[in-house]
Amino acid sequence: MTSEFKDFGDYRCIHCMAKLELSDSRQLRCGQCLRRYPIVHQIAILTSRPNVLLQKHHDTLAEPEAELRKLREHGLTLSSGD
Repeated sequence: MTSEFKDFGDYRCIHCMAKLELSDSRQLRCGQCLRRYPIVHQIAILTSRPNVLLQKHHDTLAEPEAELRKLREHGLTLSSGD
């Protein structure tokens, strides 16, 4: 029987230390404990609660991103503080 997953280098599950496999282009999967870890912009998020971490960073960046979008709509740019 051939595995449909590829070996993903030296990446290991943070819970059981088994090798992680590339499940698809967006996540790694532990073949032993079946935990999954997302891949964001080619960076594996290896933490016990990846969704909580990603949501926290999204929330932190959402307000400055909205402000920047509003400035761009008005044709303005951010000043360098000079």
